[in-house]
Amino acid sequence: MTITFYCTEDLKALGKTTNCKVCSILVTVDEISDKAKRMIADISNDNWITKLDVIDRASYRAKSQQTVDRLIKEIFSNVSTKLTEEFGEYLISYSATKALEKVYKHVPLPLAELWKERIVGNAGFDFHTESPDDLIVFGESKFSSSKNPHTIALDQIAAFVKAKKDEMDLSDLRRFARQSSVQNVIANHKAYVAAFSLNGKRHRQIFNTALKSENINALLCHAELYLVGIKYEPK
Repeated sequence: MTITFYCTEDLKALGKTTNCKVCSILVTVDEISDKAKRMIADISNDNWITKLDVIDRASYRAKSQQTVDRLIKEIFSNVSTKLTEEFGEYLISYSATKALEKVYKHVPLPLAELWKERIVGNAGFDFHTESPDDLIVFGESKFSSSKNPHTIALDQIAAFVKAKKDEMDLSDLRRFARQSSVQNVIANHKAYVAAFSLNGKRHRQIFNTALKSENINALLCHAELYLVGIKYEPK
């Protein structure tokens, strides 16, 4: 995984006024079988569970184990050189999390699917990180083999915020994140990340299209917003 570029955007230059800190990151992935192995190692690591009290340890281990087994057996262990839709969204979440950790020193929080049910419909945000500024960052991932689905990701985030799905996550996130970050969510001091496949060649233009769009406006009232484009370029 390579961080191709990252920057803090000047939205005034695009005709928008906001106090929201907006950052863009372009990540290039060139080998997915090795990435799948790393993802298996990451989700198999249950250090986040061992830090909990005895009751929570039993509860979250029971919640997560079936999901871990399914992801490894049905998805991550069957990756070759072709990027499938099923694996693609997990790759987007994983790569965005690692990019935020590397560039902006975020702390990755446990993959949402490991601690909340995802049986029918869309249960909410796909992944979370915690910023150095005590912000919980709620992430949504969208994969496409041919398009740049930033609009879909931004619209989904706005819908989740309206439905208060970020606040619904707090009863679990309070066990993994700093209490100051949890309190910031309650005070409506939050951050979001739209992570998406990037398939076009004009990278800067793609990010500018997202930044100029109406879809992003509903999120500019928040503290921080990240756009993370993931480009797959097989060797």
